[in-house]
Amino acid sequence: MNMQQIKSGEKPLLIRRNQQQASCGSKNCDVLQSSLKQHYRSSWRKERSRREALAFFFCGAIFFFLLVLWIYLQHAIEGLHSTGNVRADSSVLSGSPHKLITNAKSLSDARLHNVARITDRAIDTSQYTIRMNTWRRTEHLLISLNHHASCEGVAVIQVVWCDAENDPPDAVSNHISGKVKVERHTINSLNERFRILDETPTLGVLSLDDDVLRPCEALDAAFIRWTRHPTRIVGFDARSHHIDRKMADPRDKAEFDAAPWEYGMIGESNSYSMTLPSKAAFVHRDYLILYTAALPRAIYRHIDEHFECEDIAMSYFVSALTGGRPPLLADSWATSSLELYSRDGISWKVGHLDSRNKCVNDFAEYLGLKEGKQSPLEQGESAKLIQPLQSAKLLQGSSFAYGDEPEKWKSVEAVSLSTPRLQRLVGELQRRETLSGAESLKNSEWIEGLMAKMAHEARDAGLIKGTIEWKLRWLFNCATELNSDKRTQGCFAKAVSADSRSFFVCDVTEGVMHYVGGSTDWMVAGPPKGTGTHVYAAFFGVPPCRNLGRCQGCLSPKVDSVCSVRIDPEDCSIELGRENVNAYSAALD
Repeated sequence: MNMQQIKSGEKPLLIRRNQQQASCGSKNCDVLQSSLKQHYRSSWRKERSRREALAFFFCGAIFFFLLVLWIYLQHAIEGLHSTGNVRADSSVLSGSPHKLITNAKSLSDARLHNVARITDRAIDTSQYTIRMNTWRRTEHLLISLNHHASCEGVAVIQVVWCDAENDPPDAVSNHISGKVKVERHTINSLNERFRILDETPTLGVLSLDDDVLRPCEALDAAFIRWTRHPTRIVGFDARSHHIDRKMADPRDKAEFDAAPWEYGMIGESNSYSMTLPSKAAFVHRDYLILYTAALPRAIYRHIDEHFECEDIAMSYFVSALTGGRPPLLADSWATSSLELYSRDGISWKVGHLDSRNKCVNDFAEYLGLKEGKQSPLEQGESAKLIQPLQSAKLLQGSSFAYGDEPEKWKSVEAVSLSTPRLQRLVGELQRRETLSGAESLKNSEWIEGLMAKMAHEARDAGLIKGTIEWKLRWLFNCATELNSDKRTQGCFAKAVSADSRSFFVCDVTEGVMHYVGGSTDWMVAGPPKGTGTHVYAAFFGVPPCRNLGRCQGCLSPKVDSVCSVRIDPEDCSIELGRENVNAYSAALD
């Protein structure tokens, strides 16, 4: 009993109940007690229900708040991954719903980046952007543009123009397809092919040189493969790294692991570890931007200074960001290509293979791709995140399966693809994948048909090596036997008779050896049309090369010429040179 009850004269509940029991009959009391119990139980249940409802409401509100916060943070993180500077010192890309601005400045930063999803927009699973590198080969460029612009899967072709001294031809800038955009660069470097100045309309990018043609169907098949593995490169040309066994004892693991790497073709090992994005490869747009921003500067500078190995760098770079895994490859049938003939290029030059060996070895060390070695640019836990470069089996025993994780077209649901074009192609590949025995020959016929369909313009231009058109243009145009033709023998026949052992003849315009002292073989002079006047000069001295054909030393022999002739490939006119007359006369004396 509390004080309030005492002051008011109110009796406690227990006393009141006892008094009621004493004053009522047994039957009435039972009814009253039952009524009271029901009343108190009902009140208690209502109070508990009210409290449970309040608790449920507050828990739901907290859960809803946390859900909204989680969604907000996810979008914020994705926003950070989808916006930023293209390179540490460049302007921001704009004007696109999927612009990427990244502050990545190192491998560690690049590994934290999640590439943009390709499923957010229909165009990223139906079309792709071609970035085509070119350098003063207008004829090759136009033929390549004409073919690739005809492919339905191509949204736009960005021509990477690094020639500040010349403007792009109007036929390129205003290409009839309407798909071509010239991206003008002020820096002449192979790194520029990966530096995006004009935003790509798609996340899928096909990096391509101007002298390589591939069937539209082959590009589509590789594109489908890329959309199923967008974090990997999907290439066409496989290459491998090899241990320089001359520098290590295979029985000594430590010495073997420390031996330098060499660049190589596939050979008997049937394994590969890289692809060549210069020839052709699908790569996510984000990797191009990360390459420019976060590729180790030592690698970047080497490419700038030596004009080589950007393809090795990109292949290695993506492997370093994807656990050391090798790039994926298109189907074996899809790797067939046409390379437009050119007398220019770097692959035939003296020392080219040595340079590639150095790139393969040094780039792997900078990126931490060697077993047991961490990148000198990465420290502590960060260095442990990069896995050694892995090799994968190349040939899988069919014209379809090729390289790591080969595509099984039977498992691809055609209806899941975004366009009827791709759906039809998958249906065709599923049918051809099942052909065996004599029936499989139909696949070869199909591929030959695809190749022939795209080759017409290049064949007519004489740019497919081995064809009649090519021979007429490059071998037999103005064909002149320098030692027996009446117009030229006055120079070369007299000179060789003086001292054949130390005598050699060069095309100093293109760097071709036509005769080496002591031999009876002469290479016919046949300057191709469109290459300007060629100068064929005779020299006395040590020949820069011992074999006929390409010879870089012929571009700048270390001795003076004793006589020369000039042949104009347009009208086949021949003019005797007037230089070094005294040297010629002295040599004959």
